[in-house]
Amino acid sequence: MVAHVQKTPKGFMVAVPAEIAEAWKLSDGSAVELTPLSEAIVEERTIRYATVEEALAAFRDTLPQHEEAYRELAK
Repeated sequence: MVAHVQKTPKGFMVAVPAEIAEAWKLSDGSAVELTPLSEAIVEERTIRYATVEEALAAFRDTLPQHEEAYRELAK
């Protein structure tokens, strides 16, 4: 998860969505460890979508293992 820092009158804070706070069992005053990301790492993030050929190949590769589940989902 990448969170953004927000400036407050008393300093800075990192807002954590409620569902993540619940999943991580955080409460008011919980201690968390933060590690800074360098700008270079953040800038390298890109989204690459699979091509149709890659998606079909992934489906074909998993078909023998999951054919029964796929047929159930197709109902």
